[in-house]
Amino acid sequence: MQIHFLIFFAFIQTVLGFCFYNYADASFYIIQKPLNAGFYFKRFTVNNLKPGDNACCNFQNTDCVKSKKSDDIAWFVVQRHGDTGPHWDYDTYAMTVPAGGWMEFHGSTQDFYVKAYWADGSEYNFVQDPDWRQNDG
Repeated sequence: MQIHFLIFFAFIQTVLGFCFYNYADASFYIIQKPLNAGFYFKRFTVNNLKPGDNACCNFQNTDCVKSKKSDDIAWFVVQRHGDTGPHWDYDTYAMTVPAGGWMEFHGSTQDFYVKAYWADGSEYNFVQDPDWRQNDG
């Protein structure tokens, strides 16, 4: 039974495209940067990814990934919600995720960490840019 689940999970990851899974005690705001997104106003956005939630976008949808390639790298602005809600200068970073992969949030509100993976399940060494506003061009 477990093997069937793992095969099914690997298939779902390949089909769905990039996903975010929240295993942390904190909530997150996520918005795709327009670099490899399609239409600017339809780009991937999650206003409040609560603990236990997940959100995905199919890389074959051009609003999610313009090129429709699972190995393209997409940039996202990720912000941890504070105790009183989101604050843009409060734990906000730009991070990369493979278009066919996924990112996981772990830990607590005060001390969270991130893991990212390629579509095949191998670990992806994501880029984190805390100065994304200055580097946004």
